Amino acid sequence: MVGHTDSTLIEPGGVALESHPLRVTDNPLRRTREHDLEAAAARWIPPDEITRAGEAVHGWPGYVRQEPLALEGLAGLAGVGSISYQHEGARFGLGSFKGWGGGHATAALIRRVREGATPGEDPITVTCATDGNHGLAVAWAAREFGGRAVVYVADIVTEARADRIRAFGADVVRSAGNHEVASAECLEAARRHGWYVITETENATDPRTALDTLAGYGALWTEALASLEEPPTHLFVQAGVGGLAATAAAVTRQRYGDDRPSLTVVEALTADCIRESLERGRRVTLEGEFETGLAGLAAGATSTFAWELLSVGADFGVAIRDAAAEYTMRILADPAPGDLPIEAGSSGVAGLAGALAVCADGDLRARFGVGSTSRIFDRDGRAYGRRGVRADRRSSADPTLISRRVRREGRAPSGRRDRRRQGR
Repeated sequence: MVGHTDSTLIEPGGVALESHPLRVTDNPLRRTREHDLEAAAARWIPPDEITRAGEAVHGWPGYVRQEPLALEGLAGLAGVGSISYQHEGARFGLGSFKGWGGGHATAALIRRVREGATPGEDPITVTCATDGNHGLAVAWAAREFGGRAVVYVADIVTEARADRIRAFGADVVRSAGNHEVASAECLEAARRHGWYVITETENATDPRTALDTLAGYGALWTEALASLEEPPTHLFVQAGVGGLAATAAAVTRQRYGDDRPSLTVVEALTADCIRESLERGRRVTLEGEFETGLAGLAAGATSTFAWELLSVGADFGVAIRDAAAEYTMRILADPAPGDLPIEAGSSGVAGLAGALAVCADGDLRARFGVGSTSRIFDRDGRAYGRRGVRADRRSSADPTLISRRVRREGRAPSGRRDRRRQGR
């Protein structure tokens, strides 16, 4: 459903937190099949694989341990007990969490293939399709661990983002279609040339690749959750094909059992394949251009691995408009007193944008079980500045400059196109 269009919610003290319309779906299976979630987690992301992935990533160049930021000022605005925010700005020079997923899968594949290779053979070639950050992580890992990368980019990806991928030594091939079209082109080229597809979906040419991606995300969640003083009550996780959100469901089930936090999957309004799948009770594919500033979330189908976990592990599916992400970027860049200024991309803040939109609506707060003692955890973004020092207002909070940051992730929306949904 689409609703909750109040312009603002006035919090105690007279501070306004903007409200944004959402499309919300309750998962009819939530908390009814926890045994299925536990079984799926053990099958796709076993704890020993998570441990091995974490040990591998901890040994990489550029790894530093990052503690979640306590956004006390924003928590006050949102009327909750705490908001903990994990950013990825200092790790590997990638500015996102994708190094733990596609990066780990790339490094693991190169190591496996190299063990059986003949000395002097050509570099191992990996390939992937991307809307941005996944391709960046694959290109980085290929360069770091002695491989070659060919990255297929969807038409929504800007040249600036493609140039960032090229800067890590990758060849970039631009598709004329969306993420699903780019994925098909990537897979066909891999079969033709003998390349290895790096993906968290069933399209991986090496069956272990998708599982290595999920294990890397599992290690990321394990490290972050272990650093919290108290377990979170609510997770709001952005999603494209859903790997990060699915591993959140798995790891929290393994870690907390029946007391695991509520999990909300947050997607772009024009690419809400997981929310739509939850509503229909089956995995569906969306077709269309998915025109959105949240380019990193512009996917039309969740993976089979992610769907098996999210179909029983997600509590809610939420779809947000670009404006909600832009607002969240502004409120992070020019924060409430005491909070650290955070520079973040529109796709990276989508989970937090969904959380703030829920917090700003009384009916949704009750529906999601959000209250004054709730502990919200979210992740992604890049930090800058020093605690207690506010970033320059013009450089961090000017709406024109924020809009430019959004457009660096993808094209400015030019209107939503009709889509045809089909079962898959």
